[in-house]
Amino acid sequence: MTPHYKVRLGGSPSGAIFIVAAAGASLALALSIPISPWVRTFTILWIGALALEAYPRSTRAGREIALSEGEVEVTDPAGKRLDGRLRKGCFVSPWLTTIRWRPSGTRFDRTILVLPDMLAEESFRELRVWLRVG
Repeated sequence: MTPHYKVRLGGSPSGAIFIVAAAGASLALALSIPISPWVRTFTILWIGALALEAYPRSTRAGREIALSEGEVEVTDPAGKRLDGRLRKGCFVSPWLTTIRWRPSGTRFDRTILVLPDMLAEESFRELRVWLRVG
């Protein structure tokens, strides 16, 4: 694949803040509901595990995306490359972009969340334009 557009994503401070705020609000709700201690303990542990799993992904930098006429190549920070096809359902707005794609040889689609603070303002604009037009 010869990429027409290539971008390297950085970490997202706003994404990390959102994860911490959402986990805190969920924990506060779990503590305020009158439920059995066992259910409360399980709920608190589950919320904590989900937040700990999501937080590093939001702050991790280095994912690279190459787009070319319906095709996508995603390289993770470790250097592993996955080729695939762009799918209908990509969402483009000034505050959020999601790239919906399916890796070659797999059955299910994946999404890549792109927040404005993950790359330079001009690069974010170019990515949005490319996904809408290209």
